[in-house]
Amino acid sequence: MLALSIAGFDPTGGAGVLNDVKVLNLLGIKSAGIPTTLTLQNTSVFKGWEPVNPDYLKSSLELIFSDLPVKGIKIGMIGTSENAEIIGYFLKKYR
Repeated sequence: MLALSIAGFDPTGGAGVLNDVKVLNLLGIKSAGIPTTLTLQNTSVFKGWEPVNPDYLKSSLELIFSDLPVKGIKIGMIGTSENAEIIGYFLKKYR
């Protein structure tokens, strides 16, 4: 079984994809993660964020779904409506 986190990338690991993967692994669930946004922050200062390019997100999802047996998905920060549409497409295609 593999769970996929689709969420923002917090470089401190306090939230987003890094934290999701850590928690899932602690629960004994193999996991992978795809970033939707990149945050500019440290543990005490948040300066902003930028969404990943939609083409990057789509290509990442295609590669993961073509190779790994995804059985569950956890979605966090999406970033843009276009990224939401891409995620929705993959949810319908691989449900």
